Amino acid sequence: MRTECLEHQYVYESPMPVQRLVLMVADKCQVCTQKASARPFGVGLLVAGADQTGPHVFYNCPSGNYYEYKAMTIGARSQAAKTYLEKHFETFEDAELLTLVKHALTALKESSQNGEINSKNASVSIVGPDYPFKVFDSEDVQQFIDLLDKDEISEGAAAAPADGAAAMQE
Repeated sequence: MRTECLEHQYVYESPMPVQRLVLMVADKCQVCTQKASARPFGVGLLVAGADQTGPHVFYNCPSGNYYEYKAMTIGARSQAAKTYLEKHFETFEDAELLTLVKHALTALKESSQNGEINSKNASVSIVGPDYPFKVFDSEDVQQFIDLLDKDEISEGAAAAPADGAAAMQE
């Protein structure tokens, strides 16, 4: 995927749209479903990205189909998280970044086996037009988990501690 984006940047002197990248991956997956000698890929893929048209989340099926969502989960025990996200997706459009992180961690908590998340079994990635791609894991994600546990992240309000806001600006 990185090579395809670099080639597109070199040839067209513009960044590759996220949907075009997902379409190229889906086409590669779909070719394997047509040939008897090739086994289809058995893995779904979530792709999140931001381009000129805004942020996107795509789910790429092993069959070569792809779908765009406002929020999506895949994997074992993901149904509880999907249910949570379906109940709250209307609020995502105008939500603050910290509120979106709260929703993501709450959905993860819904689908966890024992109902607990911590810095060892959770990570958060943020990407958007105003935010370059950044992964929060280990100690970095603990600040968000602490806010979730204290329920200090209110709908539409940015009630983050100073170090949390600074960490997101990096």
